[in-house]
Amino acid sequence: MVAVTAFQWQWRFEYVDDAVTVREPDDEHPPVLVLPTDSIVEFRLESRDVIHSFWVPGFLTKRDLIPVRPETLQVTVTGPPGTYPAARAEFCGLDHATMRFDLRVMAPDEFEAWLDEQQGGSP
Repeated sequence: MVAVTAFQWQWRFEYVDDAVTVREPDDEHPPVLVLPTDSIVEFRLESRDVIHSFWVPGFLTKRDLIPVRPETLQVTVTGPPGTYPAARAEFCGLDHATMRFDLRVMAPDEFEAWLDEQQGGSP
């Protein structure tokens, strides 16, 4: 499960079972949601402040995140490995344009190596 938290003007992705958290390192680099291909992923979605939208066009679905109303979403990750942009769909304030993230899809073994690296293990 990946817990997704939206807040002005950033995203945080927590890989709950693996104790890994990803967020924007600086203003120039958006956070990257990393997922293994050929998998089913469940997301727990929430907003801390205003309405945001979790939208990855490749998932063929969008969820509006309304404060104090958590949502869940389950998707099947298919397609070739690569990096895909997420889209901004709900105006959330002055710096809405800076609130972005990318999706990186990788082979399952590469994903496991990435998780290990994030946890401080050897790559």
